[in-house]
Amino acid sequence: MIRRILFSLILVVFALQLVNRVYLIIEPSPDLGGIETTFVHGVQSIQHYGTLYKNPEKPPYEFFQYHPLYFYTVALFVDKGDDPVSIYRVGRALNLLFNLLTVALLALFMRHQLSMEKYLAWAIALGAFSLFWSYSYVVRPDSLKTLCIVASASLFGKYVLANYDSKNYQPITDSIVLFLPIALCSTLAFAAKQDGILAMGIFPLTLWVATDFSRAFLLGIMMLLSNLLFVLLLSSISPLYWTNAWLGLNQGLSVPWLMYMASF
Repeated sequence: MIRRILFSLILVVFALQLVNRVYLIIEPSPDLGGIETTFVHGVQSIQHYGTLYKNPEKPPYEFFQYHPLYFYTVALFVDKGDDPVSIYRVGRALNLLFNLLTVALLALFMRHQLSMEKYLAWAIALGAFSLFWSYSYVVRPDSLKTLCIVASASLFGKYVLANYDSKNYQPITDSIVLFLPIALCSTLAFAAKQDGILAMGIFPLTLWVATDFSRAFLLGIMMLLSNLLFVLLLSSISPLYWTNAWLGLNQGLSVPWLMYMASF
């Protein structure tokens, strides 16, 4: 009885959050939290110039220090024009879709891999939707990155649960087949936002603890090669990618500078 009451309360909170998210799509208030303008402008840049990355040393002297997957995904569904309202609507609608898919992945993983009861699995997943940070509401790449990370983590978790503390020999071809979707999903997260690269360190280290070094090393190499392939392909397609997405992150901070400031 108590379980059903708690689940009903979570459903009510989820429904209220869902209605609020849909309202923000239908009647978009511009620039929620003051953090959407850059991303809306990035989509407009793709519409007008056909590329996200431009030379910051030439007019209009702008750069985008983000990876491109989210921008191009939004641009794909936006009518070409100067109306930013359509970008707000499409971006927020896609973020809502990404969040709902993330909730479904979480629930299915807990239900089938962790053998949780159906009510508990969906209660935790729907509760996570209500606790998603504010960036999920707005036109930003965080929701897409989260979906890709959760997809990769679900595949990774399934493998770890099936092979935990297993020292049995596994043919390298079998490992490659199982690790490939994990690496590809983590690269999609990296393609959405640079901090998605953290999975490349977290997953192999976890696998090393759970199984053995050889499999962890193989997974790490595959994730590294997948990310490098993405960077090389993007650099060949857009030569100004490195100037924007990486040099644009340089804020002038360095270890010598920090040591110099600490000396005062």
